[in-house]
Amino acid sequence: MAITVPEPTLRALAEVEGSNEKLADYELGSRLAGIHNLEGLSPEERKGAWAESAAFNFMARIGDTPNPWDTHFGPVFSGTKNDGAPFYVPDLAEVDRDIISHWEERSTAAKHPMLRARYSDLVWDFKRTAIGENPAVAFAQRACDAYLEVVDAGIYKEPIHGVLYLQRALSVALSINDKERLSRAKQAMLALAEQIRDPRQVGTWAFVFDDLIENKRVQLDEVEVQEIIANLESCLSSCSAMGHEQFDPWAAQAAADRLAGFYERNGRKEDVHRVVRAYGTAFEQIAAKANPTLAMGWLQPVFDDYRSRGMKDDATRVQLASAEKGKDAASDLQQFKVPVEISRQEIVDFLAAMVEGSPTDTLLRIAGQFIPKASEARAFLSEIAKEHPLLGLISVTKIADGHFAAKAGSIEKDPDGRLIMQLAENLALAAPFLNGALRKAIDKHGLDSERILDVLYVSPAFDPDRKDLLKSGIDAYLAGDYIKTVHVLVPQIEHSLRRVLALLGEPVGKAGRNGTMQVKNLNDILREEAILNCLGEDLQMYLLTFLADARGQNLRNRITHGLAPMAQIDVQAADRLIHVLLAISLIRERAKQDL
Repeated sequence: MAITVPEPTLRALAEVEGSNEKLADYELGSRLAGIHNLEGLSPEERKGAWAESAAFNFMARIGDTPNPWDTHFGPVFSGTKNDGAPFYVPDLAEVDRDIISHWEERSTAAKHPMLRARYSDLVWDFKRTAIGENPAVAFAQRACDAYLEVVDAGIYKEPIHGVLYLQRALSVALSINDKERLSRAKQAMLALAEQIRDPRQVGTWAFVFDDLIENKRVQLDEVEVQEIIANLESCLSSCSAMGHEQFDPWAAQAAADRLAGFYERNGRKEDVHRVVRAYGTAFEQIAAKANPTLAMGWLQPVFDDYRSRGMKDDATRVQLASAEKGKDAASDLQQFKVPVEISRQEIVDFLAAMVEGSPTDTLLRIAGQFIPKASEARAFLSEIAKEHPLLGLISVTKIADGHFAAKAGSIEKDPDGRLIMQLAENLALAAPFLNGALRKAIDKHGLDSERILDVLYVSPAFDPDRKDLLKSGIDAYLAGDYIKTVHVLVPQIEHSLRRVLALLGEPVGKAGRNGTMQVKNLNDILREEAILNCLGEDLQMYLLTFLADARGQNLRNRITHGLAPMAQIDVQAADRLIHVLLAISLIRERAKQDL
């Protein structure tokens, strides 16, 4: 089908062609969008309008951002149809031979260099993919020249647009190994960097270092290299000096990161430490005046950077400053309460159902009821990601003992971390009901430690030689001595799971230092494949969350390392430990027979 550009499209293009208007390509795309849907257009005019609209609505790739066609230009929008098939706007599938030919003609006929650059680059980028033919190198040359002309004439909207045009010109010149155009692009980059006076505009000056020094195919002489490094040093100096009008720790960090990489490659360790300390000090200064959680968030990556570079004294200083801020972190956090209404009768009915039947029936029912379901937690997280996508993208940080104790990424990128955090929340929500069920069982059935032990020792998980220790812990629980309960039962639970590992035929030891052998701890045990297969995912994730993972309650590690304060060694912790014993008792002789 032939192409005819309709009058409304021609008028919009003529307005640009007849001026030196500073115009971003996407702005022209907005002016042209939708014309192809106007009533009264012939098929040829509709196609012509789409060809011009799409030309400026295809979005140029920024950095390493992927697109579905592995081309420089990609769709501005993509989605999924009801049948699961992807769709794109604009879609490369609609670009045919007629449209390519139209862009080829426009690449020479257009007067405005921004237009010539776009038409030429589209042909260079799309022709092979769209119609299976190689584009002539003249289109790459024409695109490169037009991009350079746009920047040289200063007819771009914002500094970042000039940067992007020059980056593309450099990339195209490299793709055709055109040394003359490569040299022009390089000089244009250096000149543009000189024009950008505000070092806080990181996105507009960092490209000089990233595209020229970091790109081994770009040949810089020593004078050019030192000029770039001097500019980075100047940026670091002004942006890291508190009180300076250009003070900006984030811009200082951007400069320091690049300088540190350059100095590392050249064996200048003292300069590496100097520039890292300069940006780090800027964050230390603003953190000293910030609220606790904000200060800790700023100081953590500085501490990590200091430590990874062997800057021990600096790392210690930041660690102490963060810990000092962390003392007040709890008061800095806001509480959000969501009321959940459960009638008294519903609770009464639930607890009555829990304690029906014999004491053994009751304890086993409680054991099964209060193991959180990993599949339900995953489904809840999936629903959050679907219904509230922004919440799903946000990482979650856990503060404990005045520092960042654990972190989980987005639901998509860190599903295991978010699952453990969600299970921990579910355990907290279920705590009052677990307490009610245990108290009801104790009162109704007159439970004592002997009767509970009778249920536990049906399972091979419990060592007969540890029965008195378990009895001591359970007696303490029944007497309300939760401190003794926790400190006695936590190690017995670990021993029981290590015993299960041995019954499964797996070694309970691991290689230590200097040729020694160490006993596997609870963290090791719960991550063994054999344990997962034996316990099932629900019980394995429950034990991991409650006892051994920093993203959950982590009770075993907090008790072992003396991190749990008195307030956390309470009835809820004791209830859960009794429940853990009951849950482990669900491991029966079948596990032994499966060996």
